[in-house]
Amino acid sequence: MNQIWRYSLLGAFLVIADQLIKGTVQTLFVGESPVQDSLVYLDYEVKKALFWGLFPVQNNFAFSILSIWLPLLALFFLLKEMWIFRHKDPLMGWGMALLFTGVLSNLLDRLTLERVVYYLNFNNFLILNIADICIFIGVCIWFERSLRKVF
Repeated sequence: MNQIWRYSLLGAFLVIADQLIKGTVQTLFVGESPVQDSLVYLDYEVKKALFWGLFPVQNNFAFSILSIWLPLLALFFLLKEMWIFRHKDPLMGWGMALLFTGVLSNLLDRLTLERVVYYLNFNNFLILNIADICIFIGVCIWFERSLRKVF
């Protein structure tokens, strides 16, 4: 099977899983607070912000530029990189596929809800979603493979 098909299947599965969990959490926790009896638990939080909710955006024009147009450009770049690395460095291709998946899933939230839904709460220290995990793992793979080329 062609690498691009493998990347696509993984990406489709993760995007669908992320969106289904976001929809379930939105209906599950309407007006309720989650049970906090473990280190990691399901929660519901929405943020109209960038980069894991760290940078809130007040201006709608800035929000559209930074949260919609930049991810669209990133998707085209990542698609090109996946195509380039599919035979040269398959692990780098998987990293680009995970980055693509995470950016696409969060972009779908921003286009449909104008905010991103977060649902995995790590004991009130960090709250994220599958898309954020994909982005993190993809960046780690990209960083490791880039360092390997340098050294």
